Amino acid sequence: MKQVRAAKKLKGYLDLTKYKIKKLIKIRCTANKQTGRTLANPTVVRESQNGTNEIDQSKNFLDTFGYLDIELPKTLNYSKLSQDYWQLVEKYTEKSKEDLVKRKESYAIPGFCFHSEIASKLLVEDLDSTISRLLGPNYIILGSDASLFFGRGSPWHRDTSQKLPIFKLNVYLDFDNEGLGGEFLVIPGSQHVSDTFSSLLQKSLAWPDLAADKGGVAERRFFPEGSNPTELGYKSTADWLPLKSLPIVTGGAILFNTNLVHAVTSKIAPSDPRKLITYLFCPNPVDLSENNYCRLYNGNILSNDELLDEIYHMKAMTYLRTNICSYGEAIDRYPIYLRKHGLDFGKILSKAEFIEWSGFHFTKETGKHSDVQIKTMGSFLTANFKVIEN
Repeated sequence: MKQVRAAKKLKGYLDLTKYKIKKLIKIRCTANKQTGRTLANPTVVRESQNGTNEIDQSKNFLDTFGYLDIELPKTLNYSKLSQDYWQLVEKYTEKSKEDLVKRKESYAIPGFCFHSEIASKLLVEDLDSTISRLLGPNYIILGSDASLFFGRGSPWHRDTSQKLPIFKLNVYLDFDNEGLGGEFLVIPGSQHVSDTFSSLLQKSLAWPDLAADKGGVAERRFFPEGSNPTELGYKSTADWLPLKSLPIVTGGAILFNTNLVHAVTSKIAPSDPRKLITYLFCPNPVDLSENNYCRLYNGNILSNDELLDEIYHMKAMTYLRTNICSYGEAIDRYPIYLRKHGLDFGKILSKAEFIEWSGFHFTKETGKHSDVQIKTMGSFLTANFKVIEN
């Protein structure tokens, strides 16, 4: 009986301590009614007694773990956003929505937010203050995509492996019920590509090569098989990887470092289209202190130009792949925003070696990369990892 009373007393003390801590720092959270998750809302900044605020804590979380839930404005017109999405997809593919769904063809179309009035407004008027606080007041807007996917999810992979991180904001459309849209999976902390953890993890990934059929982490036989999020019936709760699962639902968005190892599970009905729009950002080196973690690489402190050089390489690849190297008419309505946050495309086009450099360039006629292009791209993407043995 004494042990039971002692246990109850300890539990009461711990509960009281938790309450006092929450009261002290005054973190406000917003509950997402659709998913039951609690999302820190970075648009609400409240000073706590120790001088920190919610944005500081959200930024610390993003820098440390590589991802962050962002709650979009409740007034966002998803119907109009979806309408703009299909108009751009149909214009780019020269096919109707019905034909695309029937054929189950997947596409990634660049420049979406720059050609959509509502998506541009969301960026400039609603997201700007949040991104400024998380990435810095002079952050750079790199681009935007509209993606259409069918079939299974995506295996474990990274999008990039930059010294200066690129951040992608995923906004999913038309998923109104938890679980039907699948899950966005991340391995927290895997975005720091030059550290030992990330370099060891990289030894297991099929990326940047295409994954075979084992989910992206077992192809190189570094880890055991059994973690394949693209399989129907996959359960993240039973996976042996140290992952975090984020349900894909309308009304929320996921901001993540593109260096982060992540995957997407299949939808309940894989034949249904998965509609996704993205915004791509990176910090501007002028906002980074001399000892900012982005500058520290192999014992050296990188300059602004050294950090931006890789960014221009990545944008050169986008240009070579899409032949799109400008902002669109919708975002042109915000000249002050573009002057502050726009990328200098002239620095890409003025470098002849970028145009000659193959990267991810492929034509609609061939639909694939050459062996030389794949090798060049693979070398570029893996150059920042440590060569280590275990």
